[in-house]
Amino acid sequence: MKSFIILVCLAGFFSGKTSSAQAQSSYALPDNFRFDYEVSQKLTSKKNAADTCTMHFFYTKSAEYAAARFSGMEKMKGNMTMVITKDGYLSIFDDQHKRIIILSTHKLMADLMNLAKYIILSLSEWNLLCTI
Repeated sequence: MKSFIILVCLAGFFSGKTSSAQAQSSYALPDNFRFDYEVSQKLTSKKNAADTCTMHFFYTKSAEYAAARFSGMEKMKGNMTMVITKDGYLSIFDDQHKRIIILSTHKLMADLMNLAKYIILSLSEWNLLCTI
């Protein structure tokens, strides 16, 4: 009987939502981004000089959006630029794979909080069953 209850709990634990795709948003990507300030930082690796990375940070006066660009690492064969807007959208431009990813940070955080709640509830149920 005890093994049956454990089996049912494990089945419930692994039968959560399997889709990780976000719903389509109404965010329209602008044609271009204009920044007022740029800060550059160069990171050098003591072990491997080829792993030197240059990071560029971009800001606007109005705080409408900010961006970061990473380039120069041997493992990354292109630049990656991330732009975050005041509305909570994160746009990732990947030059290596030629793709643009747009995420809603508000939706992402809400999904992570729901996942954490689900894990905590599942663990508390598991602890109750183990004490029986």
